[in-house]
Amino acid sequence: MALSLASQEKRTALRKALRDSRITDHKVLFANFARTPDGEALLRSARQSMNESESSWTESLASVPAMDLYVPFEAHRKSWLATDDVLVAASFDPDAEQLEAFDVTGKMHVLRRSDGTPSRPLVIMHPSEPTRTIPAEMLSSNGTIEGDRMIMAGLEEGEGGGGGGGGGPAPGVYLTYFYSYRDDGWWGALEMSFRSWGWEGLPIFVGYWQYPTPFCSKGIAVQDFPHPRTAYTTLTLVSPGISNVLFVGCNYTSSPRGYELEVKEMDGGANGDNDDFGRRFFFGGANPFGATVGAIQQYWSCDGRPVNTACGVYPYATLDPAQLSVDLKLEYR
Repeated sequence: MALSLASQEKRTALRKALRDSRITDHKVLFANFARTPDGEALLRSARQSMNESESSWTESLASVPAMDLYVPFEAHRKSWLATDDVLVAASFDPDAEQLEAFDVTGKMHVLRRSDGTPSRPLVIMHPSEPTRTIPAEMLSSNGTIEGDRMIMAGLEEGEGGGGGGGGGPAPGVYLTYFYSYRDDGWWGALEMSFRSWGWEGLPIFVGYWQYPTPFCSKGIAVQDFPHPRTAYTTLTLVSPGISNVLFVGCNYTSSPRGYELEVKEMDGGANGDNDDFGRRFFFGGANPFGATVGAIQQYWSCDGRPVNTACGVYPYATLDPAQLSVDLKLEYR
């Protein structure tokens, strides 16, 4: 693909396809793009540059998993004018310390996360993530992929879970503040999932309560946060109908019982939506498990405690220490 972008015509076509996309970060699904006239022309040029036969090339394309194709860094989306300084890379690990990218001559360049935003515009492919529609005003009216207007820290009411219609937000527990200490590596915006559960029952063993089931779900919400390390004030419905987390349970047949909130970044890749971006549990019932609503809480990875020890319990234990992940605030409406 990098070799085919030596053509100004094909760079312009790719830039236009990305610019016209109305999903998160102006992504396009690689398979969909490959079926468009511009995508077919670009891939045909790529095949010819690699001296591949049409049959082997078609077989190779058929084996490619669902991949997002886009420009992950906002600065590049707002500045790239389809110039030939572009780099192309593919990755299955958003947190890789370095990335091998190729320019339009086929030369490899090693990019390092520690260096921050690359100096040259980067086009990347990686396993597809959940996506949502971006506002129409984010579409660019000039030669760049993304317009000049930034998504501000206050997101519109109802995004990612929604408020009620008519007389105001529906009753329930809402996310009203979010701050991320971690980014999404090479992959751009954060796509966060907030899953709430009722739990109850005695510990299976020390430190682990009876796991909830889908029957115990109290709500799932999703929200995109384009800029890490930015304080967002939003109104996202996490748990419809709940007015007091101290009295939440699963089927209300055992005790103790309470309310749990799980926060995850929905990365694609080997782990799918099981990537543990950071979680903390809110328990109902007597102290010290009283749930907290109305105050900013810190979420750490692993089991939610800031401990510098291995994460998890056998057979899921790792040697990675817990990391401070996000701050958030829940409120009743």
